Amino acid sequence: MLTPFLLEGEELVEVVGESFYQPALLRQCRARRGDPVRFPCRAYLVAQPDNPYDRNAVAVQIGGQLVGHLSRSEAPRWLPLVQQLAARGYAASCEAMIAGRGREGETDHLGVFLHLPTPTEAHAQVAKLAT
Repeated sequence: MLTPFLLEGEELVEVVGESFYQPALLRQCRARRGDPVRFPCRAYLVAQPDNPYDRNAVAVQIGGQLVGHLSRSEAPRWLPLVQQLAARGYAASCEAMIAGRGREGETDHLGVFLHLPTPTEAHAQVAKLAT
């Protein structure tokens, strides 16, 4: 089991593909369809090299459940850091917010927003592990 390593920052990064994981998101917030949601939580970034759509994929998990991925443009910025932390026995984590509103009679739409540092700031945070 990896030890959580909290990446702290103010950059807001939106998760993609969360429309496929609406039931998992509702469970995490303990919400029902139609409920307005603003749920702060901790998210984990996990390298997903076996992803059939993108070998550089970085999955986003909340409460041990997959809830989406970093976009194709964001994943390459974070994958090396996620892998570096995992190699040292750490799981990359960050503060997150599940937010949105389910629509009665339609598909829910909850989004996930990550609070991350810039990659440069993140590397500086990880460098402190060696000291």
